[in-house]
Order: sequence, then C-alpha cells, then structure tokens
Amino acid sequence: HLSRLEGRGSLRLEANGLFTLRARGKKGVRVDEPGLYRVVLWPRTDREGFVVQVVVAQAQLLAPAPVGTTPLKPLVFQLLGKWLGAWDGIGLVEVVPKDPLEVRPFAVRFLVRRPEEAPGPGWVVRVKGRVERGRLIGVPCPA
Repeated sequence: HLSRLEGRGSLRLEANGLFTLRARGKKGVRVDEPGLYRVVLWPRTDREGFVVQVVVAQAQLLAPAPVGTTPLKPLVFQLLGKWLGAWDGIGLVEVVPKDPLEVRPFAVRFLVRRPEEAPGPGWVVRVKGRVERGRLIGVPCPA
C-alpha cells in the first residue's frame, strides 16, 4: 500500500512482512491516491538484512484503498546482480541498475535461507525471497 505523506515529499509504504516505512519516490513516480500498487523498490539494508530505507522506482495503481489496508500476501522480492558472498548467514549481492548513470550500483544484504547452495563469488545470481518482519530472506541461484 502506498500513500503520500503531506508536506514531506515522501511516501508511506505498508506491506505484509514489512514495517510501515517512509519511502522516497524516484523522480517521475507519482502517487495521487492511497491504494494498492505494484511497485519496484530499491532497498537499502543494514548489516543484517533489515530494510532501513527504500526508494520507489516504479508504481502502478492496482486498486484504490484506504490507509492501513495491506495485501494478505507477504511482500516478495527478486534481486539480480553479482554475488559477493555470504558471511555468518548474511548474503551480499551487488545490484547494477539498468541505467548506471542515473543510479550507481549498490549492495543489498539479506538473510540467506540455504547458504550452502550459493554459487561462488563473482557469479551473476538471481535472489528470490520474501520479507519477514522487515528482513529480506532469500535463496540465491545462478541467473
């Protein structure tokens, strides 16, 4: 669920598995009414995979809905990038956006569900997972 925060230039993001967060909207992303949106998010995580900041890169309105309404499905995510390895169960992937002039590559940390199946460092991987209680939990596999 996305809605505008008045006077702050930011958005309110709510999703099942994610705490309510203030999100920044990428230039050109508009949220005119509160509702359920299909979104592309650029997450920033702390050293343990907890989401601490997000940028809404794309938003497409699915249905208007009042603030506080969240979809029943947990928030899922998919990353594509260079595998940097896993330490103490925390995986690290360097994501390279499609337009590197607009957004520089950035690293995303997440809790690895099955670290023994992770490929070697430097491989391009796809990470699929879900968000549980504000933390990214995923499984890397060769892209």
